[in-house]
Amino acid sequence: MPRHQGGLPNVLGYPAGEATRVLERVGVAVGEVVATAPPGAGAGRGEPRVIRQRLRSDGSVELTVAFGEYEEARGE
Repeated sequence: MPRHQGGLPNVLGYPAGEATRVLERVGVAVGEVVATAPPGAGAGRGEPRVIRQRLRSDGSVELTVAFGEYEEARGE
C-alpha cells in the first residue's frame, strides 16, 4: 500500500468507510471527517471518497470527503 505523510497509508480516492478501516487497522485514529461539495450543490449521491488527508497535531488524521455526483439544488 502506498504511504503518505509520516508513513501513514495513502487513502486518497478510497471510499470514506474503507479509508477509516485502513487507518484504524494500523493504529491511526480518524479525528474528523469533513464533507465538501461544489457551491450550490444538492445532496450527494453514492459513497463519499477521500479527496484529502491531513495529519493533525494530536496524531489523528482528518479526512476530507466528496461525492462523485450531486442532486440538483432546488430553488426556493
